[in-house]
This record gives sequence, C-alpha cells and structure tokens, in this order.
Amino acid sequence: MIGVWLLTACRPERPVTSSIIIDLEKPTQPVQEALYGVTLEEMNHAVEGGIYAEMIRNRSLEDGAVPYGCLYDAARNVLVTPAGWEIPFVSPYTVPGWRPLSSNTLLTIDTHDPLNEDNRRSLFVQVASSGGYGGAVAEGFRGIALVRGEQYDLSFYLRGRHGRSISVALRDTLVGRLLSKPHVVYMPDVWTCFRHTFTATDSARNATLVFEADSGASFYLDVVSLFPKETWKGRSNGLRADLMEAVAGLSPAFVRFPGGAFVESYTSVMVPDWEGTVGAIESRKPLWSIWGYGTTNGVGFYEYLQLCEDLNARPIYVMNAGVLNQRYRSRYEDMRNMGLLALRAAGAVAYANGPATDPQSGGRRATHGHTAPFGLSDVAFGDANYGEEYARRYLFLRRALRDTFPQVAVMASDSAAVQNLHADRIHTRYLMDADQLMAGSACFETKIRSLRKAELFVGAFGAAWGDEGGTMRAAVGEAAFLVGVEHSPAHICGVSYSPLLGHTGFPLNGTPAILFDASRVVKTPSYHVLKMFAGHRGKELLVTEVNTYHKPLVTCGRASIAFSGDEFEAGEIALDGAIQSIIPEKEEPPGGVKYMQLGDSMICNYTLSVRVRPLKRGATMRLQVRDNGLNDERRSAVSLVLTDTAALLYRCAGTLRQPLTKVVPLSLSKNAWSTVQIECRDETIRCRIDRVELPEATLPFIPSLLSVATYDPDTKTIILKVVNTTMHEEWTSLDVKGRKVEDEAELLQLSARPESRNTFKHPDAVKPVRQAIRFPMQRPIRYGFPPNSVTILRLKVKE
Repeated sequence: MIGVWLLTACRPERPVTSSIIIDLEKPTQPVQEALYGVTLEEMNHAVEGGIYAEMIRNRSLEDGAVPYGCLYDAARNVLVTPAGWEIPFVSPYTVPGWRPLSSNTLLTIDTHDPLNEDNRRSLFVQVASSGGYGGAVAEGFRGIALVRGEQYDLSFYLRGRHGRSISVALRDTLVGRLLSKPHVVYMPDVWTCFRHTFTATDSARNATLVFEADSGASFYLDVVSLFPKETWKGRSNGLRADLMEAVAGLSPAFVRFPGGAFVESYTSVMVPDWEGTVGAIESRKPLWSIWGYGTTNGVGFYEYLQLCEDLNARPIYVMNAGVLNQRYRSRYEDMRNMGLLALRAAGAVAYANGPATDPQSGGRRATHGHTAPFGLSDVAFGDANYGEEYARRYLFLRRALRDTFPQVAVMASDSAAVQNLHADRIHTRYLMDADQLMAGSACFETKIRSLRKAELFVGAFGAAWGDEGGTMRAAVGEAAFLVGVEHSPAHICGVSYSPLLGHTGFPLNGTPAILFDASRVVKTPSYHVLKMFAGHRGKELLVTEVNTYHKPLVTCGRASIAFSGDEFEAGEIALDGAIQSIIPEKEEPPGGVKYMQLGDSMICNYTLSVRVRPLKRGATMRLQVRDNGLNDERRSAVSLVLTDTAALLYRCAGTLRQPLTKVVPLSLSKNAWSTVQIECRDETIRCRIDRVELPEATLPFIPSLLSVATYDPDTKTIILKVVNTTMHEEWTSLDVKGRKVEDEAELLQLSARPESRNTFKHPDAVKPVRQAIRFPMQRPIRYGFPPNSVTILRLKVKE
C-alpha cells in the first residue's frame, strides 16, 4: 500500500483532461432500489437445455410436430407460419437429440397410441432380428455432463411390443465405455413409468443415455427424463446449479419471464399458456418456439414463481396481448375472443396469489407444493408490440385484470398509442452497438417527456449483436448506458440485459452475458459490468458535474429510400448532384416495399436529393442517410419519415427510434411532385421539402468520461462509478464539495483491450480487479482512469 502511494506521489504531474465534482451540499434523490433484474426468455436454449436441469433433449419426442396452420418446407427445412415467416425447423420424420444405437436399429415417430393428449408422439425403437443388439441413444443437449460419484435420476415411459427386457445405462459418446451400472427393465404391455437412480462411475462431458435390447426386440419410449440429483436449492424438476448461481450472482431485484418474442410467438397455437405449463411434466404442452427449437415447458409458471422466491426477486409475468410478433405481418386476436385472454390473465394471478383453501386458485398451487401465495404483483401484456390494434387489446386486458385485481401493476409495450392510455409502466428496449449505447442516455429525456405518469421499464438492453458482442468494448458501452439509467431514478423503474444466457452448442441470437455448454460456464465482460453495477448501490443519488471531451457520434453509410409502390412514386434521385439509378435492390415483405441503397458505404458527408409524389392520401415513405443496411439490433441510420401531411427526422440505432426534430406539418398534393433534400455534415443534419425546412438536427455525442455517484448514509460511503470510453488513460480531478473524504478508498475495476473476451479456454481473461488504494493528501484528488474501463470507487466520508 505504501509503495503504491509513494509511486503515485513521485510521478510527474500529468495534465488533467476531465473533472468530476460531487456536490454533497445539494439535495439528493432516492435511488430506485429495485432497479437491476433479469429477463429469462426461452431463447438461445437459456431455459430448455440451460437453467432447466433436464439433461435429455426432446424428452417428449414432440420436436418436429408441425403446428396447426403452419407448413413444413422440406426443401429448405423451414416452418412457414400463417403470416409468411420462415422459422428453422426439423423434419417431422427425424428425432432431434436421438440416434440409433446400431445399424440394425430403426427409430421412427409413432402417433397411434399416445401417452396422453398433450404428448401424442412417442419413439418406436425396432431392432432387426439379425445383426445383434440394438436400441436408442439420447445425446442430450450436445452431450450429457457427468461427475464421478454424483447421482442422476432417470424416469421414462415404456411400452413393449416384442422382446422381454431392455437395459438402460450411461455411456460415453461412442457408447462403448460404461459410465454407470446397467439397469434392466422388463417390458410391459401398456404405458408404464419407470424410475431409477444412476451413480456415475467416471466423469465425462459428452456422455449419452442408452436404451439397449436384443435382436428382434421393439418397444416405445416417451417422456425420457434425466436429472442430476443435486439441483439448485435441491428442488425436484429443478434447475442447473452452476447456471443459477451465476444468475443469483447478479442480485436481481426482479425476474421478467418467460419473454420476449417467445411470448408473442408466430401462431396462436404456439403462444405460451400458463395452464399448460403446470403439473406433471408428462401433461405439459410442448411448444416449438419462435427461436427455432422445441421446449417442453419443464420450467413452467410454477417453477418461475418458485425461482423468483428463491432469488428473493419480484416476479414480472409477461403474457401475450392478443397480438403475434409484429416483425413482419401483424396478426391480431379477434376482439370477440379477448375475454378468453383476460380470463387466462386473471387465472394466472389467482393461481399465484390465491388462498390455498380455494380449489379454483391457490388450492391448485398448493397441490403442486406451495401453500403460501407467491405474491405476483406485476403483469405485462406484450413485449415489443405497437400500434392502435395492440393498444385496443392492451386496454381491454388491463381493464379486465385491474377490475379483478386492482393491486396488480400492468405493463405495456413501448407504443405511442399506449402512452396515451396511462399505463402503469412502459416496457422498452435499447439493443444497439456499443457506440450508440455510449450516446444513448441522451435519448431518455425525449422518452421520459412522453411517459406522463408511467414509469419506464428497460426490459432489454445491450450491445450483444455483431462482432463486438461479448467483448470488453461492448461492456464499456453497456456500462455507459447504465450510468444514464442510474441518473433517472424517478422515471426508470427497472433494467435488464438481453440476452442473458446462451448454449454455445447451438446457433446464438446475440452474445449472451452468460455462455455455457453441458458442463461449463463463462461469464462475459458484460456479465461483470452487470454484477458490478447491481452490487454497488447507494441509497441517495448525488449531484455530480462531469467536465470532459465529447466526440460526435458520426457514422458512415449509404443513402436509401423505402416506399410502397402504391403509395409513393420516386423520380430523379441524386447524390451530391450526381443522378443515381432507381432500380430497387430488394423488396421487403410484405406488401412489395421497394428498398434501394445508393452511394458509398464508407462516406458520411453528402447530400441526398429525391423527387417524390404521393399517390394517395395517408401515403408514407422513408428516406435515409448513413444507412448501414443492417436490420434490427444492428441497424444504424438517420431516417426521414415523409407522409403527405407531415415529416419527422429521427435516429435509428438498433431498436431505438429517437426523434431529432419535432413533427413538421406538410401539405403534399396527390400526384404532385416535390423535392426532398437531406444534407449530412459531420454531426449536423439538415432537411428540406420544397420550401419547408425542418429544424436543424444535431446528432448525440460520446463523452470521454461518464459518471454517477450515490451515497450510503449507513456506512457514510460515496459510491462513484466511472466509465472511460476512450482508448487512452483519462487523467481526472475528483472533487467532493461539502465534506472531506478519507485518503484510502476501495477500487473495483474492469479494464482490457476493446476486442478482449472470455472463452471456455480463457474464462477469466477479463475480470474485475479489487484493491485498496491511497490517494495523496493534495486535493482535489487526481486519478488516471485506464483506457476502455469501468471503475467503481468507494470513498469514505470523514466524520
């Protein structure tokens, strides 16, 4: 400690380029105590094959059952939904997660004698009369992980057809070496459930579960389940301990479940229904999720509520609002049927909160093992829905639920139409790249002004998409965003990262904060940032002043236009005066929307001029500059939305749509030509439609340093969080007004090269460093924040 202080004191003075002033004399605000939580969505095998400790993939053999109303395209191996989506699928004639034990074994799906109405498919295993033994091999979720000496509980349903018995055992991936003692079962004539506990004789990362029979044997299997005896909190039908310890390490104040796009789904028969997820596992309704894989709903409504209780976290239950996912073509539940959805929502709250003596509500919960109410106080309708049709259905559901349960808070999706309905909370998402997140806190001001009395709930944020996902640079961007969140405790009531978990053995949507396979867990730099911020909270938000350099957020990209051919017509198009081709590069479904990109993707300063004319009233078109051509979370562009009556300029950054100007009224005559001009010069954007000029827009800036400070009066500690977004050490003066602080401080710091990431091979390449430091006696304090870093300083206030 003394050596560090002497080294610091003897260094030559370095120029200070930033300053942070913490003012203890000005009034404080109470922090949002329940700010940090988690969203657990069934995506990236976060639940099925993830936190759910079930080790058998496709245990109910329902993967491959084509949902009602959908079509299977065998040539492309995709599911075509009623709205025209294409979702990854598997052939109805294959058995994902299973394979024959030998070449003389045939595995087929049987539907003639189902176990029950919810599990109509079973596995028929037929061993030829010649060629020796055969059987079926369950491969798990890219392997079954075993630990020597640990116990594993097996259960399965069996019905025999030919032969006397089968042998069940754990074996290595080549099914050669036994990893448990074989268990022999005599085949019954009717469906019968068998249970057995294995003890692993050796450790393995890629074990299999093998059902073996003699030549000529044939039998049926269904609901084949294998669980480790040791689950998180020791619960049956439980959760994977190492993953749940990682989730618990984030100290979540709430858990939002089960999604996400998973809840919105793609067809009404695949919308999760809580009643189909409680009770015995063999009676639960399997689903093929919007993310392109099957789920057994083994972690159902009851298990989620129990998980929340075990985490001491507030449950937030997300339900479908009668609107399917609106990524492409919107589909809505008939308003005449919305009463059924309202009853479903009321039933969920009654199940969670009703008295154990009521057989219609809490009594059912009590039979499942929990007599006390769970205390469900928050229900959300929809995830990323929008529009007037969503607003109608949301209002219907909200009124119905509040009439029955007035104490339940109801959350709406981030929709302008809903904001006028006085929702209790508005759910929004900030999914974009790191640089956009660093400049993202400025967008809260616009959002907050539109909320009226509602609170903002950020249910999904992160820089998880693209090559930078999972890197230190992404984590720095996310930390910068969280600084902005913590500065708005009166308006932002919750924030959670997305995606949280992901199995690396399967295709990933984004880079989750927690990566895993069958046996290993890796915590990304993003995870460490989340843990640092959630684990270091004061009770009062202090007034801080940060003086630092700001870099304009200027991106490169091509010009583009998008319009429907029956609404607008585009004539002459020019870039910096040079006439461009107007041949559309692609048409975006649905409705034949023409989309054209023009110019060079590597430039940022140019002028786009387009001659346009509306073909009917209410026509809409979009003109963009600095368009990177990507979609969804990776999208970046400055966009002008033009109708025959108004124009609006806004910034597209991932899921964010931030207005850069107010709506400007127009009067464009039908079939009359107008000239639209957009000029971008560095951080300034200028727009003109004929003689009407929009207000000049300035793009946001990325600060070199971002900071937030809170105070804990119980320990008399200032908790200072600082994010250095630059690639150089940022020497900063730290000044505390109104009180003196001790020379010694606790430091927690995450710093690494921007491209650094954690892997299975190097799980701790990037991790926080904790140490005690001593500052020189001179004031203000001088400290050099490392490049690309996140720092938490705990400063003790002197008595």
